[in-house]
Amino acid sequence: MQIHWREEMAIDGGLIDGDHKHLISIMNEFCAASPTEDSRDRLLGILDRLNVYTTIHFRREEQLQRAVHYPYIDAHHHEHGDLLRELYSIHEGLAGPVAAPPAEDAAADDDGPTPAPPPPMAEAGSIVEAHRTVAEFLHHWLIDHIIKSDLRMKPFAKRMAPLSQGMQPLKQMRAWVD
Repeated sequence: MQIHWREEMAIDGGLIDGDHKHLISIMNEFCAASPTEDSRDRLLGILDRLNVYTTIHFRREEQLQRAVHYPYIDAHHHEHGDLLRELYSIHEGLAGPVAAPPAEDAAADDDGPTPAPPPPMAEAGSIVEAHRTVAEFLHHWLIDHIIKSDLRMKPFAKRMAPLSQGMQPLKQMRAWVD
C-alpha cells in the first residue's frame, strides 16, 4: 500500500512539504519490505528512522507554529504526542521495550481520549499480518494527519517560510541519523 504525494497535500511548497515527502518515503520503504521473521530487524530499523525523523519534523513544525502564533498549536502538539506514542507502541510490539518518547511528548492529553494503538506486531498472528496492520496504520496516520491537521497551517505558510530557511531538509539529515 504505497503512499503517493498529491498536490492537495501541499502546505508550504517548502520545508514542511519536503519533510512530509521524506516521511512518506520511509513509510513506503516499510510497506515495500518483505515481512518475514528474517526481516524483523530491517523493519525495526525502518521504524527507528521513522520515529527519529517524525520527532524532528514535529518539533520543527511546532517551532514554526509558535513563531507565527498559530492558533491551534496546543491541539496540534497533543496530536503529535498521540502519534509518537502510537509509533512507540508499534516499535515496542515488534521489538520489545525501547526508550520511552521524550517526556514533553508523553504528557497526558486532557483534551480527550488517546486513540488506541494498532495491535503490537508481536501479538499479531504472523509477521505478515502484523506488517499489513502496521502498514495500514502508517498510511492512515500520515494521510489523516496531513489532511485533517496540517492543512490548517496553509494560511500561515507564507509567514513560516522565512523562518524555515535555515532548517536542513530531513532527507539531508540521513547521514546524521542512520
